[in-house]
Amino acid sequence: MATIDELRQEPHWSYSALNTYLNICQAQFMYRYVDQAEVERTSVCFPFGKAFHAALTAQAWECMMGGSLTRDEIVDRFEETFKIEAEATPNLIYKEGENFDTVIDLAAKMLDAALANWSDYYTIKGVAQAFRIDVPGLDKPLIGEYDLIVQDGRDVCIVDWKTSASRWPAGKADRDLQATVFSYAYEKQNGTAPLFRFDVITKTKNPGCESHYTSRGFHDFRRFEVLANRAQYAINQGVFLPNETSFACAECPYRDRCRTWHLKKWGEIMGLMMSEGKFVGRDEIALVPTPTATASWKPVPHSEVIDAVTDVVKTHDWQILDEQYGLTRDGQRMFGVIRINRTSSAEWSRCIGIRNSHDRTIAVGLAAGLNVQVCANLMFGGSTVLKRRHTSRIELNGLVVEAIDALEDDFLTLETVVEDLKIQFVRDDTARAAIVKAAEAGAVNSCDIVPIFREFKEPRHEEFAEPTRWALLNAFTENAKKYSPARADQCYRGLTRLFGLDDQPPTLWK
Repeated sequence: MATIDELRQEPHWSYSALNTYLNICQAQFMYRYVDQAEVERTSVCFPFGKAFHAALTAQAWECMMGGSLTRDEIVDRFEETFKIEAEATPNLIYKEGENFDTVIDLAAKMLDAALANWSDYYTIKGVAQAFRIDVPGLDKPLIGEYDLIVQDGRDVCIVDWKTSASRWPAGKADRDLQATVFSYAYEKQNGTAPLFRFDVITKTKNPGCESHYTSRGFHDFRRFEVLANRAQYAINQGVFLPNETSFACAECPYRDRCRTWHLKKWGEIMGLMMSEGKFVGRDEIALVPTPTATASWKPVPHSEVIDAVTDVVKTHDWQILDEQYGLTRDGQRMFGVIRINRTSSAEWSRCIGIRNSHDRTIAVGLAAGLNVQVCANLMFGGSTVLKRRHTSRIELNGLVVEAIDALEDDFLTLETVVEDLKIQFVRDDTARAAIVKAAEAGAVNSCDIVPIFREFKEPRHEEFAEPTRWALLNAFTENAKKYSPARADQCYRGLTRLFGLDDQPPTLWK
């Protein structure tokens, strides 16, 4: 039976995704699942919840095998998992008055409350059991994972652990979408609907654990199918509206983006700019407003960065063959590629990658790149980050001069590495593992694993017919063409490290 991590490698729907769109916030869905945007902040609640589930899951496994962990062993399991998850979580934010030690103390008390409610778990039928089902009308399967399946008297019961800031009110379980989705999945798999129980452990001064029973039937399941299909239709139509009163706003990992969402939409209405996360022209970029400077931070207009680079390129007597620029949806980040004639190779042309931001997410910088002639695939090696503080256009021009001079070495390094990639052959199993590793590293989307491997095995250009690392790299960059500018930039940066395009040891083959 496949694990939930294995099921996530293929395109899928999940309760979490559907619930985000239907009940939390459509804009948050867009940032997370469509744009796959970098998180601005992550509440400590997320690694806390993962660690809490890991501790209870460990105890459930032991009970299922006829044993039991001690209280200290369960708390230790929480602490070990929380430390790992917290260190791996980007931009982790503790609540006021919280720190690592206070979180561990609270978790110990909450685990005590959960364990005090453990006596009826003696008939465990399944632990952390993943499922995959088809829902009529959905273009992808629905996946999920049951925390616990028990025999509750004469009935099979799905148990889901919840940590909550307060006690659940009466009737909340009867309205919860997760109970519907998971009961639906179980009924599809087994032919009968189960009981469903939420065990809610409160994050209060004196934590408690309350069990909330609920059940679902025919009409609940048909309603879910309609909801899921209508949500899919709206998503495919690009309907993403912010929920102005969502309970999730305070800890939303995309809060700053959402606060400027209206500016992008207003610009569309007024016909001022095309910022759909696609490549645009200089005219559109020039219309992007630059945020007001502060005493410690002076944002650089996107258009000034482009002008500074093109001016310096021309002073080097390099011919600009073509230019391509892109904006993120909110116009806050700009990416560009300037292709130049500075090369003697017939296989590729040199190009310069440009990036800039108005939201402090990335520093203004340049990168040496190659544009493969036969397919227009892009790849970059190395990068030069300019200073974030600029006092004048003259200073910016000077920094660009220094950066472009430094790119000459990066071009030579990149071309040398590419020649090495051409003579290094790759077996199918090695290629598969490499693609999965790239997805795990965030360089590509997990749903692209199969398409990238297919491109490697059956390349659309005969120049990549030999199974080399060069061919595999082009399979990645061919796939990246469908990404938005921001996602493509993330992909290229990831491939740089994975393939060693910056002359550092490649991480893909370790």
